[in-house]
Amino acid sequence: MKSRFREDRLRDDRFREKRFWKTPGLFPSGETEAFLRKRERYCVGACFRYLAMREKSRCWYAEDGFLLYARRILFPVFDFGEEPRRLPLPRGLEKFLLKERLHAVQGLTRDVELLEAALSGIVPSEPIDYDLMELGDTGDSRSPLSVFLAEAESRGIRLRVPGPEDADALFPLQAGYDQEEVLPQSAVFNPAACRKNLEAIISTGLVLAAEYRGRLVGKINANAESFTRLQIGGVYVEPACRGRGIGGALTAGFIRLFASRGKIFTLFVKKRNGAARRIYDRIGFTKLADYRIDYFL
Repeated sequence: MKSRFREDRLRDDRFREKRFWKTPGLFPSGETEAFLRKRERYCVGACFRYLAMREKSRCWYAEDGFLLYARRILFPVFDFGEEPRRLPLPRGLEKFLLKERLHAVQGLTRDVELLEAALSGIVPSEPIDYDLMELGDTGDSRSPLSVFLAEAESRGIRLRVPGPEDADALFPLQAGYDQEEVLPQSAVFNPAACRKNLEAIISTGLVLAAEYRGRLVGKINANAESFTRLQIGGVYVEPACRGRGIGGALTAGFIRLFASRGKIFTLFVKKRNGAARRIYDRIGFTKLADYRIDYFL
């Protein structure tokens, strides 16, 4: 079957470039954006990179499918309904991914499985399964957010937005998060890359830290922002301080602080992380779908 995917590009002759969205400052429009907006609640990460990295990404799209490659991560987004489909791949995609040394495929479990079934020469070394969740209305003063924040205050937990001067104190937390929650088991931790990522997170301002007894012991941040959604990530509490409500306070405080952005909050949590799942359930998050990241090492 001939592939119906084609490289996305503007039809105007001025922008007939091999790379996707080469023109800085040009807001994405057309078929690709319409497709992503339709599926946004299931693919915030792909939408975020589409908006933020249009000069450094590569993508292909069809009427019912979209693939985006950025920073060695491939995001599949399909709209096939309930009927399983055999996926025709873009010409040369597998060769391209092998050359680029694909690091991960990320998306709805069904989309990831469909893509990888078509990539016969690329086999993942470690799959990690998540629940994709979104938050309902929490505007009531008696909402779980208020409960979590009141409990945190009564226990002496202080929440604040950290600045560059807090990078040294936050680094052990970011390092712990990377090693416990992000890196595949066979990967090697890179302190320099971790520090650079932490500094980038702090610079966005979309981060909150928890202070307990004069020390920073927890953090939370946004890891993607799309058309209408803000995705929570980077939630980590120092092991010695767990069980004191700090994780819940961070999540509630982050939502309360950044609700003014007018975005729907979303996140994905490991299926095996029962403690985090219980917190998100109490706050009001509901499951949307099964989500997966497959690593290739």
